[in-house]
Amino acid sequence: MDIAAALLAAALVTPPERFAMLPFADAVPFLGALSMLSTEQLCWMALSMFLAWLGGGGASGPSPPHPWPELTTDPAEYSDAGLGALPAGAENGDLYLDAMKRSLTNVIYEDVPGWTYGADKTPRLAEAFDLRRRVAGEDAPTKAMTMVGVRRLENLQKLVGAIVADGVQGDIIETGVGRGGACIFLAAVLRSHGQLGNRRVFVADTFVGPQPPPGRIALLLLFPIMQLLGYIPLKSFQMSLFRLASKVNKSFPDAERIRDDAVRIVIFIFRNIGRFGPAYGTSLPAVKSNFARYGLLHPDAVIFLEGFFSDTIPKRKDLKQLSLIRADGDTYESTMQALLPLYDKLSVGGYVVIDDYNSFDDCKEAVTEFRADRKITSPLIPIDGLAVYWKKTE
Repeated sequence: MDIAAALLAAALVTPPERFAMLPFADAVPFLGALSMLSTEQLCWMALSMFLAWLGGGGASGPSPPHPWPELTTDPAEYSDAGLGALPAGAENGDLYLDAMKRSLTNVIYEDVPGWTYGADKTPRLAEAFDLRRRVAGEDAPTKAMTMVGVRRLENLQKLVGAIVADGVQGDIIETGVGRGGACIFLAAVLRSHGQLGNRRVFVADTFVGPQPPPGRIALLLLFPIMQLLGYIPLKSFQMSLFRLASKVNKSFPDAERIRDDAVRIVIFIFRNIGRFGPAYGTSLPAVKSNFARYGLLHPDAVIFLEGFFSDTIPKRKDLKQLSLIRADGDTYESTMQALLPLYDKLSVGGYVVIDDYNSFDDCKEAVTEFRADRKITSPLIPIDGLAVYWKKTE
């Protein structure tokens, strides 16, 4: 079914008082588009949307933002989570990286996440900060610089330490960086080893920033319509919503294969659109600013690759040798477009980290196919419940 038709016909179940609040100039395009639909389309969609509205308990406008949380995590929980005090004689480098991990994951101010997501691949709304989930990288922080969690940052610290100790040559790259937190930490680890500059950190992403603030049409009409659309149970319709969201967002290449776990997240966001603000901090200027906050925006040591991996990676002629690849592209296509051009550049003794291996079946399928094609037998080692890594041995 045509998504545009769905959006327009959904306006039929929008309370009249919402239309009364719309500026006439804003309403004209919607009325004109409605006139282009057939009576059958309008009636069918209006009935479907009304039934979906009833099934979902009605659609409400945007919810108020979370209040500033009271920091009430029991101190013992930090020790239980492996975040207790470092030994009194800890080295300065260890103290520095410990502070970086706490800051980048924002266990300092315990921001309430938008939602949680674990190995069951089911997103759930979050009402409070949960230290266990933040450490495991099973939530979507609203303020933290990274959503990979403490355990995955600890893993990066261990792997870079091994690379330096073993003399494995090459730069480091992350494909899919969000707000840049994991790359910021990688740069910090290299600096603690005196290696930043000798080794570069490549930061690869589309760097799609937040959309402009929603106008009156979005707040009064489109948000309720999007919520209603999310409650239509037809799988084919939900798949169409996923494709629409992908085209609007433009963060990922077009997906040839789409699994239920990825669709589930998009439908979850549609149903709860009023709960979430724009994804801040992901544009290229914002990510550079995030590096600058930590004093790690070194133009010769931190290289930004803006665009789809298939476009940007092959064009970097100086990207010749790597010691660590961290793939965080979520989808089958993004994972393959990172591994295919980069793996041959990885030195023996280097590492591949797959952030979304147990988050999305698409990602797992890409890794499984790639390893089979390359006859890679080095074992996959779990980092936490979601991410894995392996060492290149030949």
